[in-house]
Amino acid sequence: MGWIRTLLGGIAAPTQRMEEVVAREIGWSTVIRALGWLVALTFVLATFLTLLLAFDVLGPARARR
Repeated sequence: MGWIRTLLGGIAAPTQRMEEVVAREIGWSTVIRALGWLVALTFVLATFLTLLLAFDVLGPARARR
């Protein structure tokens, strides 16, 4: 378990649970910020894929006319 203490900066006691150490070390604001970025990137990717699909579908239909 020494690698966990080294990874977390040497503050984690072996008896502590990993969740407590991660919650105190990272902080909830960082977790919420990361989730916000994840949601934003998901929306950007969904928009990009929707536009790509729309132009892929409209392209052959427009070429057929």
